[in-house]
Amino acid sequence: MPFSGGYFLTMAVDRPEYVTAELLPSRLLSLSDCICDFIPNVWAVEWASVEAEQRVAEALKFNVPSSALPDIVNWTTERMNTGALGWPCVFFSTRDARDFARRFLNVIPDLKLLGIALHTDLVDEFLSEEKPGPSQGEPGIYTAISSRKPLEPGGSELGWEVLCYEYGGFHSWLCNSLESDVAKKCGIKPGAAGFIASANDALAAAEYCGREDVGAEPGFWAPWLVMEYSLGAVEA
Repeated sequence: MPFSGGYFLTMAVDRPEYVTAELLPSRLLSLSDCICDFIPNVWAVEWASVEAEQRVAEALKFNVPSSALPDIVNWTTERMNTGALGWPCVFFSTRDARDFARRFLNVIPDLKLLGIALHTDLVDEFLSEEKPGPSQGEPGIYTAISSRKPLEPGGSELGWEVLCYEYGGFHSWLCNSLESDVAKKCGIKPGAAGFIASANDALAAAEYCGREDVGAEPGFWAPWLVMEYSLGAVEA
């Protein structure tokens, strides 16, 4: 069983021009912040080095007015300081993610709550290779994987995304149009939702993307299971 890498709030985006239209749907979800925006994020942490204007601009991407920004920053910073929220935008439970959405994001009809899980065969390798150094903080995804917990029940499986982990964040195979190369050379294509249906196919695609001769971003290339959860009401 794959182990949870945390939960994220995001929105689907129009397919970027560099992504192959013949292989991917017109609207995409991705765990890469090169493609999708996530909330909260670094801009919502009080002690992060982010200009005030940037905080406002990032919040507006989720229709959050500047008047609500102090409450979001206070909520996020408090939980980041106590370890209840992982750096930079990782929830450790669907309950906390739903609580945040209920408090601050009720006006966003297309908001998505996603959970991710690393393929079981790669967990030990990931924890060894991506262990933070003595002077580094521990990213939330690493913290979640270290707990070796399965994803919470109740989600709908979207499929596997091939991702390159780089200290707390991801690049997607889509960032370099690798979906086209994988389709041609490995015979592996994403499904209607934009994710790979088979875990074995996703492993093979990740192995290809991580080859030095491919020239993609350096990092830990692996398949991550993506689940979508309901944003139902949170109990008081």
